[in-house]
Amino acid sequence: MGNDIVKIVHIERKHNKTFRLSVRYDTDAQSPRDWDNLGIMACWDDRYNVPNETGLDIYNRFDGWQEFKQHLEKECDAVFIHGIDLYAHSGVAYHLVKNPKLGEADGFSGCICGFIYITRKKFKDEYGVDFDEGNADHCQKLTVNFKAEIDCYGQYANGEVYGWCVEQLDYNNGDWIPLDSCWGYYEQDEAENEGKDCLQDHLKTKILVKEVAE
Repeated sequence: MGNDIVKIVHIERKHNKTFRLSVRYDTDAQSPRDWDNLGIMACWDDRYNVPNETGLDIYNRFDGWQEFKQHLEKECDAVFIHGIDLYAHSGVAYHLVKNPKLGEADGFSGCICGFIYITRKKFKDEYGVDFDEGNADHCQKLTVNFKAEIDCYGQYANGEVYGWCVEQLDYNNGDWIPLDSCWGYYEQDEAENEGKDCLQDHLKTKILVKEVAE
């Protein structure tokens, strides 16, 4: 199947048939950066493949994060710019940095790997007011949204996306035959619970895989 098993949730034999529910890693998950996000991520790192949704050659075009930030503000209609830092230890973790210290001489060193921002147009489309007329409530909601977006991307980057699979044992050759599955869960418990519902449905119906009685 190509998706490593995270957990065998349940195995049950009923009506001379054996069924299995497993939770697996979703190795073909769509990047959450392909979704309709509010934030635009503009990152560069010399060790990891990080999102850069600007189309700009950040490292070769700019002298450092300060110059790049100024370009985003002047040329890309960027507002409410937050820094993103990357911590790597048995996986990668992304964190929101509200006011990163960007010295002119720091270049691309320092504690961040890029920025996340919203454009003025998207801000107005989302909240119905110009950015300059926005209030603290708008900013709080946007901060929460930015954090959720980079947390979600961090899960994707670490392969922490799941699916469930219901299978039936083929007594002829010992293989497990997939009956049903669903993928793209960012919460393992959610995948497990929805898989359990599907398993119960299959236990109540006739299964199409032909088996040889023991």
